[in-house]
Amino acid sequence: MGYQYDIFLSYPRQGAIGAWVRELLHPTLVAQYPDQCEPTYGGVFFDEELERGGVLPDRLAHALTGSAVMLAVWSPRYFSRDWCTAEWRSMLARERDLHLPTANGPALVYPLVYGDGDDFPEPARQTLQQRCFRRHAHLSKQAPGDVAMNTFRADVIELCQDLARWVHAAPAWQDGFPIEPPQSKPMKWRNPSSL
Repeated sequence: MGYQYDIFLSYPRQGAIGAWVRELLHPTLVAQYPDQCEPTYGGVFFDEELERGGVLPDRLAHALTGSAVMLAVWSPRYFSRDWCTAEWRSMLARERDLHLPTANGPALVYPLVYGDGDDFPEPARQTLQQRCFRRHAHLSKQAPGDVAMNTFRADVIELCQDLARWVHAAPAWQDGFPIEPPQSKPMKWRNPSSL
């Protein structure tokens, strides 16, 4: 089979973060990624459907195992959604099976922090490589020409350059990449205000 996508975009579909990804991040990423590099396998996999149930749908499992790296848009909402955590845990299982990351190479999950990075689950907080986009969380597609939007676009261009390096460093595709099922209970994160 081989890889079919460079990037699997993992994000919570609901709330402000879902709208932000659909209206701003995804369109800007798709527009800028081919300008920053020649997509190696097929660009970005993006899914807008809200899933329910206990098994990762075949189309998502197929896209996940067919993607070289994952761009995970992290927020507390991300870690409270069973589909997001199933996607994330699947890619972490692949990293574990492939003994990644190495001292000389990147991991397979590229975290983009949308909000509240201090309260993520412990495995996420231990991730050293990440890009913070919290300052862009307030943007909407209604402000296409302002300074904040230009800064956002510049940050997405840098993100695309990083992702291209990660895709090129990804190990060769293998049959049988793991797929983790959604958990019956979403992951918990620590909330300092409740301590």
